[in-house]
Amino acid sequence: MRSAAAAEPAQLTAASAAEPVPPPAQDEEPEKPVSSEQSEEVELSLALELSQQEANAEENSHVAEALLRSRSEARLSGDGVVLLRLDSHARSPQVAEALLYSPELAPCRAMVAEAGCELQPAWAGGAWLFVPLKESQFQEAGPDLHANVKHIHILALSEHEPLVHQALKCVPRKCRPKCYHESLGAPAALSVPGASSCGAFEETVSRGDTPPGSSEVGSPASPTLNQDRSSAGRLNGDFAYDIVVQRTFIHFPSPSSDASTERHSAP
Repeated sequence: MRSAAAAEPAQLTAASAAEPVPPPAQDEEPEKPVSSEQSEEVELSLALELSQQEANAEENSHVAEALLRSRSEARLSGDGVVLLRLDSHARSPQVAEALLYSPELAPCRAMVAEAGCELQPAWAGGAWLFVPLKESQFQEAGPDLHANVKHIHILALSEHEPLVHQALKCVPRKCRPKCYHESLGAPAALSVPGASSCGAFEETVSRGDTPPGSSEVGSPASPTLNQDRSSAGRLNGDFAYDIVVQRTFIHFPSPSSDASTERHSAP
């Protein structure tokens, strides 16, 4: 009896082991194969996204370039560009050292470097450019500029002209050049974006006691405006005016007291 009772649980255990165990239930449904239409939609969406990213990158690069260009143009806006001429020792190492390393001209050099321009580019004939100018702007100025500007010339903003004179004072007296205004023709010879409509160059020559930025017509330093005072500017009858060029504006001083300015109406 005991042996039969002991054998019965053993049979149950063996039977339960022989029965197959069902696999666990899966809650997630198997992935359905992607159709060709859905694949094309995904590829098209990725292509559009990539194209948009490339367009944004190109637009950002144009914006950065425009900002850099406008930064330099903004400095030129409302400021005249003066052309200065060194009368001697333009190639001396002392002059080059003063223009390259003097603390007075540090803001000018920083402005040029920040705009990605050069101080003494080969296409400028060896001239010193303390204004941010590209070669295209320089060529657009016409033959009066790029055919005549040489190593003896300095281009600078009018407000920075005193800094050039201060820098040259550091040069020893025996090789220190004098710095004069130079004129190459029409006042609007240099077309700089954002520059004053009155012209970029100032047709003035500073010599002796003449105030900087003004010179009387007929002085030897103004060949383009040299003429006889007796025939210059016969305006409003036979009254002669002394014409003085000041910062590209032409001023007409009052006529001398011995010249009568009284006018009479017609009968």
